[in-house]
Amino acid sequence: MRKQYVVRLSEEERAWLLTLIGRGVASARVQTHARILLKANRGEAGPEWTDAAISAALEVDSTTVARVRKLYVEDGLEAAL
Repeated sequence: MRKQYVVRLSEEERAWLLTLIGRGVASARVQTHARILLKANRGEAGPEWTDAAISAALEVDSTTVARVRKLYVEDGLEAAL
């Protein structure tokens, strides 16, 4: 069975990611990874989109979405960005 990486952002992490995207000063890669984490979030305020839905909406490969999820779960927010 394939291991699944579940993203559960804290309220502070979610607010920080929204601020990061809103300011627009981060690189496109960092902003895209932030958007991936926000869409993948399974927390109370998260939409918990599937990898396929995130991939289609953000126009990135599904392996990128899976890699960002894995980095967040294993190494934390900074590593995922």
